[in-house]
Amino acid sequence: MSAKETNHPAGFILLPAVVISAALLLSAVILLKIVYNNFAGASAFIEREKAFWCSAAGIQQVRFELQANPGWFTDLGHYPDDDLHWLTRGAVGQIFPLGSGRFKIVKEQGKEQFYSLGFYGRSLVIIKKSGNSWAEL
Repeated sequence: MSAKETNHPAGFILLPAVVISAALLLSAVILLKIVYNNFAGASAFIEREKAFWCSAAGIQQVRFELQANPGWFTDLGHYPDDDLHWLTRGAVGQIFPLGSGRFKIVKEQGKEQFYSLGFYGRSLVIIKKSGNSWAEL
């Protein structure tokens, strides 16, 4: 049977095949994007957790330093308190490697609080310890 006998133009059967192929390709791209977003989110979460534990190690290092020398400090006093730009770029502090990450500790002269900055990959976690309390900045 030819195309003239069925009243369908030549190549008519290709149209549903193209539409179905396009729908399947779109579904595959959407699924790939969902998988990638989940992977990127999980990787960022893991990096953040590793940075947090690097920062926690910094807290312990500061406690050790203060136990050995109660007058120990890394930087002169700075104003305003909790200046994140100063903590990440301006403060001298001390930097310690820890596995694939690192931490930086900052204790200002004459101030009770101190800071620990944990770095891992592109993640940064800052913990401020003051007295018996601590806060993540």
